[in-house]
Amino acid sequence: MMNMRLMTLPWLMVSLLLVGGCASTGSGLLRGGPLLDETVVWQRAADRDTAGRGASLPSSFLLEDASVATVWFQAGQSSLTDTTIARLEEIAKDLRRASGKVLIIGYSDPGGSREYNLALGEERAKAVARHLDALGIRERRRTLLSYGEDYPAVQGTDEQARARNRRVEISARL
Repeated sequence: MMNMRLMTLPWLMVSLLLVGGCASTGSGLLRGGPLLDETVVWQRAADRDTAGRGASLPSSFLLEDASVATVWFQAGQSSLTDTTIARLEEIAKDLRRASGKVLIIGYSDPGGSREYNLALGEERAKAVARHLDALGIRERRRTLLSYGEDYPAVQGTDEQARARNRRVEISARL
């Protein structure tokens, strides 16, 4: 868990320095709407709304000029639901048209110990990566990270806040 983060971080930082270019939203998947709705949501990382958000990763930490898509999970789960699978199929269509790296970051709500939440975030990221691999997004393009309960999408302890924090963010330049 921790070794994955430590070993991946130097590679990630080097790749961020080497990655250049611009993103576009040519996929037609850049949509508004509720965060937990059934549509695929791509947002430019630089345009992410931080109102009401917790200690989100700064946009500069994600791939430069990247777009971010999010899938959500049930409490304590890393299995993909039918909704998540459908969402990943739409995301994969866009990722196949892009040629750069794909950053997959797993998160959890604060419902367990730090170690448990890091492991759960990692399992969520791995589940998404396995499905994306089956959809043609190969391992050589992907970097996996887990931040567990760190960098929550929203602050709060109610169920809605916790649900928004149980997620995997997929970052890529489209």
